[in-house]
Amino acid sequence: MHVKKCIHFILYYFIVLPLLYIVNYIVFDLEVEGRENLKGIKGGVVICNHIHTLDCTMIGIAAFPRRATLVSQKENFEIPVAGWFVKHLGSLSTGKGYREKKSFYKKAINTLKNEKLVCIYPEGELEPYCKYIREFKKGAFLIAAKTNSPIIPMRIMMRPCTGLRRIYRRKPLFSIHIEKPIYPKGNTMYEKSQYLYIESLKAMDKIVEQSYTADNLIREERPV
Repeated sequence: MHVKKCIHFILYYFIVLPLLYIVNYIVFDLEVEGRENLKGIKGGVVICNHIHTLDCTMIGIAAFPRRATLVSQKENFEIPVAGWFVKHLGSLSTGKGYREKKSFYKKAINTLKNEKLVCIYPEGELEPYCKYIREFKKGAFLIAAKTNSPIIPMRIMMRPCTGLRRIYRRKPLFSIHIEKPIYPKGNTMYEKSQYLYIESLKAMDKIVEQSYTADNLIREERPV
């Protein structure tokens, strides 16, 4: 077991993570803001919008030097390139059917109890280059409430392509913003999960408000 953990440690920090930095800098010119908000946090549920097949790699970089366990749908493990990163970032499959989903919840809860980070996309499905936050599902907030873990909001924002990258890239570049952790409040699990849900949506909007002061990001466009 110790040998296996050692191999995984070496693979992640000396092979996977350097690859993440190379890919995200060359392709997306990724910028990370708010990393100081992760200091002092033990276990926690990271939530993030889902707008690119490789946004799991952006979360991996944002969480460094911590390692976030990514929650992903079963079929995502088979996607070319992105599937390789999903596997080697250390991921939990949501599974199919009652038994597999029950096993997933148990593993996610145990991961949090071991004071580790678990990353969940509350929007569920990938919507490439979506400029607004879609409706959140409740799973991430229920898991956080059950374990009394904080929610750590992250939001990936798009900005126009600039410099030499405009020669070979037409799509936008990315920044990932980390907000302060939100701790559960309330007497019941329902109250705690509702509080986390509402405050997380507020935090996502706050990231937008703070980011646009620089006026260098692509504006949010909510559906009418």
